[in-house]
Amino acid sequence: MSPTLRSDRLLLTRYTEADEERFVAFFADERVSRWMGDGPQPEAADRSLFWRIFPIYEQRRFDVWAVWWGDRYVGHAELKPTETVNGHELIYALSPEVWGQGLGTELTETLVQYGFEQLRLTEVHATVAAPNTASLALLGKLGFVPVRDIANAAGPTTRVLTRSRPARPEPQWRLEELAHAGPEHLDPEFVAGFDRKQGHPDPAVEISALRAAGVGPAATVVDFGAGTGQFAIPAAREFARVIAVDVAEPMLERLQERASGEGLTNLECVPAGFLSYEHAGSPVDAVFTRHALHQLPDFWKTIALQRIAGLLRPGGVLRLRDLIYDFLPAEAEPVFRSWFDGAATDPAQGYTAEDYATHIRTEHSTFRWLFEPMLTQAGFEILTAEYEGRCFGSYTCRLHPGWAANRS
Repeated sequence: MSPTLRSDRLLLTRYTEADEERFVAFFADERVSRWMGDGPQPEAADRSLFWRIFPIYEQRRFDVWAVWWGDRYVGHAELKPTETVNGHELIYALSPEVWGQGLGTELTETLVQYGFEQLRLTEVHATVAAPNTASLALLGKLGFVPVRDIANAAGPTTRVLTRSRPARPEPQWRLEELAHAGPEHLDPEFVAGFDRKQGHPDPAVEISALRAAGVGPAATVVDFGAGTGQFAIPAAREFARVIAVDVAEPMLERLQERASGEGLTNLECVPAGFLSYEHAGSPVDAVFTRHALHQLPDFWKTIALQRIAGLLRPGGVLRLRDLIYDFLPAEAEPVFRSWFDGAATDPAQGYTAEDYATHIRTEHSTFRWLFEPMLTQAGFEILTAEYEGRCFGSYTCRLHPGWAANRS
C-alpha cells in the first residue's frame, strides 16, 4: 500500500526512518497540529506516532504518505478506513510556509482520485473542526458536502463531509455475462443439484495453493463464479474476508443460506461478473475462479484478466482452474473422444458426453498456447501450471510487483 503518487507539483512517498526529525518538527508546529487528532502533543508522543507508521506499512492497513514539493518536506497525508465516517477518511496537513499557493487543493484532489481510481471507493470522507473554516471552504470547492455534525464535549463540533464518485454510465459495448453463463444457472432445480453434478471438488487443494503462494489468514479473497460456495464457504473459514461474486442470483442465494447457517459473517455475496464487479476498498490479496472464465470469448477473457489484475495489490495472487485445451487443433478429435469416454452416464451425478459436447459447441474454452499469453499480458507471472488430462488446467499466478505503475 501507499504507492508513490504525483501531482503537478507534489510528490507523495512512503516515509523512511530518515524522515523522523522532519516529521517531529512538522507536528511540533501548533499551526499544524491544532487541527490534527487531539491537537498538539509532547515531542515524545510525536516520535512514537512516527514509529507507528512502519507497522502500518508492513501490515498493509492503510495509506500514509510524506508530502514533498521538490526536495522540501511540506506535509503529511493519509487515506484510511475509520469508524467515525464508516468509510475511508482523507487526512492531511501542509506546512504553513506553503499555505496560500493552491497546494491544499492539489493534494486533496490527488488523494481523492487515488481513492476513486485505485481503491475503487464510491465515497471519500473528511472530518473537519467547525472553526477550521479554511479547510471547510477548500473541501466545499472540491465537491465535498456536509453530511452530519459530531458534538464534542471537550472541544468544537466536528463536521463530516463526503464526496461521492461520479456515476459511470454503463458502456453499451459490454458483454451480457448472464446470457453467456447459461439459463440453467437461474433454474432452482439445477442450482439444487449443482454441487452433486460438480462432483464436490476438494477446496483444500485450492486453499493450499493460495497459502503456498503467500496468501495468509488476514487476506481478502475474491471468488469469481462462486456458484453455491464450494470454495467461498471453506475459504471464509481460513481468510479474514471473502467476497463471493456470481452473475446468477439463485446461486448466491443458496450460498448465502449456507454461510448464514455456519455463522460466517466475513463472507459477502455480490451479484456481478468478471466484467461488471466493482470493488470498494483496498486492493485485495487474492482472486480465485473455477470453471467460470471459459464462459467469456477470448477478447473478453483478456479484459476480465486485466480487471482482475486491477483488483489485486502488487504481488497479489490469482488461482484459476478452468477448461483449457492443452493440445493442437489437429488433435481435437482423438482428445475429445477420450474425454467423452470418461464422462458420467447419469446427468444428475456428473457431466455427460453430451454435456461436454454442448460445452465445446457453445462455450469458449481456449487453447493453452493462447491463454498463457493472456495472463502475461495482464501482468501475471505464472508460478505453477498443472493439467488434468488435456482439457483441465490449474494455474497459480502472481501479479508483478511493479505492475500497478504500468496499468491505466
